[in-house]
Amino acid sequence: MVAKDFLMQARTIEAKINSTLFWLMKYDDIATSVTTSSSESGCVGGGSPGDKVGKMATNIAYERSNLEKELDNYIKLQRKIKAAIEFTNNSTQIKILQMRYLDGKSWNEIEQESKLSKSAVMKLHKKAMKKIVLFLVENYQKEIENILNMN
Repeated sequence: MVAKDFLMQARTIEAKINSTLFWLMKYDDIATSVTTSSSESGCVGGGSPGDKVGKMATNIAYERSNLEKELDNYIKLQRKIKAAIEFTNNSTQIKILQMRYLDGKSWNEIEQESKLSKSAVMKLHKKAMKKIVLFLVENYQKEIENILNMN
């Protein structure tokens, strides 16, 4: 994965986090309605309605656990992306990277907002991307070594 691909994930990560949170709430709502309706109808254990409720509760707990793991991974990735951007340690480069990858702005928008020429923006971006590569190498060295050892 190159630096640009790594940073491009930032554009979708917020939506993935929000979607996962939405589904976690949905599963909670379903679990609450299933357990409430089953206890009101007296179908808890012994008969097939109780068995169905138990199976449904187990499935909901399993899916919820998977979603929590996904959410955790998304949040970790989001933190890594932000840390990579901060790693450039240059306020102008940080702002350019934030506008481009976190805010999804076009090069023209970045040029206008930063009050820099397009060539200056592109040069700063190129320098920043070299630092992002260094960040990735430093932070993913073990993963890179594992990939290289597989070949």
